[in-house]
Parts: sequence; structure tokens; C-alpha cells
Amino acid sequence: MKIMNFLVFLLLATMTGASVNAQVVSQREQNGAQVSEVAFDASGHRVQATVIEPRNKSGKLAGVVYANDAADAGQIFANEALVLASRGTVSVIITLPKAADEAQRIAVVQRALDLAVEHGAAVTRLAFVGCGEGRALAAPLATADTRVKSYVLHGGSPEAPTPSGGKVLVQDGKADADARRERVQFLTTSLKPY
Repeated sequence: MKIMNFLVFLLLATMTGASVNAQVVSQREQNGAQVSEVAFDASGHRVQATVIEPRNKSGKLAGVVYANDAADAGQIFANEALVLASRGTVSVIITLPKAADEAQRIAVVQRALDLAVEHGAAVTRLAFVGCGEGRALAAPLATADTRVKSYVLHGGSPEAPTPSGGKVLVQDGKADADARRERVQFLTTSLKPY
């Protein structure tokens, strides 16, 4: 069974870059940003996502995928993503499917990365923020998808492996306001064009 899961993992890792075909559920403008609630299919799961992007785009933007197992992930990270949008970043906030295994969750994150790219993020300027159960996906994601250049690991199990390669910020036990400020600074700095 482990060999089969690994083979599925490798197959999913090579499937990036195809159109996500996300269905827009609703859109609104907020603080100079376009906020879209979308749904897309990935690895047999229907995934709800919030896409927050600069309204007036120019050039290739940075992209951040937030992955959390909390049902209110879109609300938790919306203010942070609005700040990042004002700095030229597309954010895709997803709630990880509860019934998915690790390989399926990695595939969901990869589709969210594809969605960020479809909304104008440069493939060379992508980051992953894993919170709660999402934190445990950082190391396997680094193996499966080399597009991600920066990682933020917040909350979740402190024993979760840290990805090798790329820039990494680990946040344990910090107050929300301090953690948010630190994440925004790290993401803004680490995703600057090279």
C-alpha cells in the first residue's frame, strides 16, 4: 500500500501546470483588491478557495497559497492577504479536505498553486503558508513541487519536518498580531523579484 501511495504521489506531482477550471461562486472588491470565492476539483475532492489579488495588476506578481484544515481559513487569512495584495501578491486560501490523505492534500495544494499562477503570479515567486494540518505538508510539498521558493510553518505539530531548500519561517507560540506581521514581512521580502 505504501508503494501505491508513493506512486500516486509521484503521478500527482507531475500533473501541475494544467488549467484549474475554477468555478467563481462570488466576487467583490475590498480595499483595492479583487476577492473571489471559487471552487475547484482536485484529487477527487471539491475544494473551496478564496482568491485575493490586486485589482490593478502589472507584471508578474508574487503568489501565496495558504493551506489550513480549519473551515474558516478564508476568514482567518483574509486581512493578511489584503495587505499582501496591496504589495503585489495573489493569495489563494484553501481549506484542506478532511477526508484526504497526504498525497491528495499535496495535489490540492498544487492545484491552488496553479490557480495563483492563472491569476498572474510568477512561477518563480510562489510561497506556501501551512497552518494546522497544512504545516505537515511543507516537506512533502517541497519534494513534489519545486515551484515553491518560500515556506511559512505556523501552528500545528512542531515535530512536522521542515522542507529543505527555499526560505523557511517557523512560527510557534506567537500571538496572532505578531505572527501576522512577521509572516507579511517574510513573504514580502522573500518573494521579491530576483
